[in-house]
Order: sequence, then structure tokens, then C-alpha cells
Amino acid sequence: MKLLVVFGLLVAGLSGCSSTTELAGTQIRIRNASNVAYEDVIVGDKSYGDIAPDAVSDYQNWEQACRYAYVSLTAEGKPMKIQPIDFVGETPLGSGRFTYVLTVEGDRLGIRVE
Repeated sequence: MKLLVVFGLLVAGLSGCSSTTELAGTQIRIRNASNVAYEDVIVGDKSYGDIAPDAVSDYQNWEQACRYAYVSLTAEGKPMKIQPIDFVGETPLGSGRFTYVLTVEGDRLGIRVE
């Protein structure tokens, strides 16, 4: 029984918000809301390249996205990362165009959606 519960939680976690679950019509771009350049920006499983301060990337198609996502980038030579544990309980953003706004304050990387 415990194994069944663990398996159910694993499936629920994997079927949460990511860029691999089907939902047509979600587009995400990235905005650099800081005064430093971001290099090698990866959000979810998408590569957004380099993004200058106060600039936005092009939109990319996602099958599904939530209010936050995995983020990896380099700012001022420092690798930075946001690593979500799971997306259980999160509601997908749905169809439309959204912007993940990334901020760097000191050693802290932040994300919000607009």
C-alpha cells in the first residue's frame, strides 16, 4: 500500500507544471529586470540565450507552464539557479502570452510571472 501511495505522489509530481505536458497555446518570454546581463539563460527545458539588462527575449512555445519554473543562468560570472522541488498543487497558466520576470539581488535569483 505504501508503494502505491509513493507511486501516486510521483506520478502527480511528474504531471504537474512543466514544458512537457500537453497544453497548446502557451508562450513564454523572459525579461531581465536587473541591471546586469544574464548569460546562457535556461528556463524549464528551453534555452533563451543571453539577455541584456532591461531586455526581453523572444517568446517560445510551451505546452504548459506555472507561476515559476526551473531557471539556470550566469550573472556577473556567477552561476545562479532556481530549482523547484515539485509543482504539486500548482495551477497551469493556461493559453496565452506570459513573461517570466527574472531579478538578481545580491546572490539571490528571483522569478515572477506577468
